Amino acid sequence: MHWGVEGCTKMIKLKGKELKTYLKILGKLIHYYRTKKGLLIKQLAIKVGVDQSTVCRWQSGTYKPSGDSIIGLIIHADFDVKLAYAIQQSMPGIEKLLKKKIGHEELSRRTQLTAEQAEQLLKILGKEQN
Repeated sequence: MHWGVEGCTKMIKLKGKELKTYLKILGKLIHYYRTKKGLLIKQLAIKVGVDQSTVCRWQSGTYKPSGDSIIGLIIHADFDVKLAYAIQQSMPGIEKLLKKKIGHEELSRRTQLTAEQAEQLLKILGKEQN
């Protein structure tokens, strides 16, 4: 279950703009799963064992969660660590693709994301194609 936690938090290969972009996407994922679960920032912070300001910084893309925090997000907010890991593995190419109007099938073909993950990501980012 936790195969992607280490890769998701270390982000060894990501630097500069790539890391900044990844953290923004990761923040949107955290926000999405938190609200989908019906949790307020304060509630999630208590469950994960961090301050509210930490959750806000995660969601704004200015701070990366630790491995323990990722596990807390998985448990309490049904966070999809496999999606987060696939996005990380698709950097930097995914950044350029997300700026274009493409469907989930093309996004999946050109990245490490499955078609289902690509569809979910486009939905979370508000970039669904009809």
